[in-house]
Amino acid sequence: MLPRRIPCQCIRQFSTTPPHASNVGMRPLVIPSTVTFTLSPPPVLKRMKYIIPTSRHHPLGGSSARESNHRKVTIKGPLGTLEVDIPAFMSFAPSWTLDPRLAARIAEIEARGEIAHARNDLSLVVTDPRSRKQREMWGTIRMLLGNSIQGVTTGHQSKLTLKGVGYRGMLLEDGKLLELRVGYDHAVNLPIPEGIQVTMVNPTMFEVFCIDKEKLGMFCASVRRIRPPEPYKGKVCHIQLTLLITGYLCGRRNH
Repeated sequence: MLPRRIPCQCIRQFSTTPPHASNVGMRPLVIPSTVTFTLSPPPVLKRMKYIIPTSRHHPLGGSSARESNHRKVTIKGPLGTLEVDIPAFMSFAPSWTLDPRLAARIAEIEARGEIAHARNDLSLVVTDPRSRKQREMWGTIRMLLGNSIQGVTTGHQSKLTLKGVGYRGMLLEDGKLLELRVGYDHAVNLPIPEGIQVTMVNPTMFEVFCIDKEKLGMFCASVRRIRPPEPYKGKVCHIQLTLLITGYLCGRRNH
């Protein structure tokens, strides 16, 4: 029952919704049998000079930056090894301990004498799901871990295409240097970082392969930054140039 309205007073009703957990963060991590998932212990906290440390305070014994309390997850697979830093408020738990339906499904599979691969799946959990900061990082760290597992298992691949008159590329120094001719009066040489493999399909198309998705994206962005694509394919400049020439000729005829 609503309270009685008092004259000359406005009553507004506010509705609040409970905070929801991250839909991406709650997805279980599928750990293949060929992947080793290791979580390092948290680092030992150092004594600080002051009771309340701030960004200006440094640890005792040096002027270097203060070490973070993040833990490292080492993911080792057939293609290599990757490391992902996770905050201290995150941890891992078997997925079947959090989902009763998954536990029942695993028990049913094992009762038939079969191997339930879902028993190795892990779920990323946070200390306080009501905290906004923890919910923000929940899905991000989950995606980074998923990309790392995919990277050490099958890898990440991207394809770049050169579109333009006379545009072409070439690999030099046994695949360690990428030479691009993209409309400049000189060739642009771009060193290929370690861990990235570039394969030329033809002079205008090459494939990039790497187990680290972040490194792959940064390299592709640096290649694209050399000659950004034109959104209008140069037609705007051609129309403006034609109008200027036409106006100049009309002026000469009038005079």
